[in-house]
Amino acid sequence: MDLERFARALRLRWLWFKWKQKDRAWNKFDTPCDKTDMELFNASTMVEVGNGKLTFFRTSSWISGKVAKNIEPRLFAKCKRKKIKVDKALNNNKWIEHLLPISDADELREYVDLWEAIQQIAINSELEDNIRWRWTSGEYTTSSAYNMQFAGAYSKLRLTPIWKARNEPMCRFFA
Repeated sequence: MDLERFARALRLRWLWFKWKQKDRAWNKFDTPCDKTDMELFNASTMVEVGNGKLTFFRTSSWISGKVAKNIEPRLFAKCKRKKIKVDKALNNNKWIEHLLPISDADELREYVDLWEAIQQIAINSELEDNIRWRWTSGEYTTSSAYNMQFAGAYSKLRLTPIWKARNEPMCRFFA
């Protein structure tokens, strides 16, 4: 077992509980998660926006499963308020004020892409925001968080020199 990846899977569980079990006392405190943990969590979840009070506008995956900072990376870098929630950002298009001024064509293209993506989202003040885990049927499991970190990975261990070595077959087998 890769202990570093297993520890990351357990830290992701804290982020999951911040969404799902809001009544726990430790939810008021910061989690011991770093930037990599947060990005992996956001890539592994999809947020269905209800009233928008729990969802971060720029860093949660609420725009058809995408994160706003990935749609607009240059604008995200110059944005003034990165931790605004969706309900406040969409109220009178407050999110636009945090971007201005737009200085070149690439930033304008990102702005239009984000604007078009946001127009499809409707806020429902009667529903709470909901989160789904991408790697299972919607609920977080530590095993799925651990296993998905190996997706696309390959082993760097080269075994061919062992089998070509001039040793007894029994020694090669144990090696």
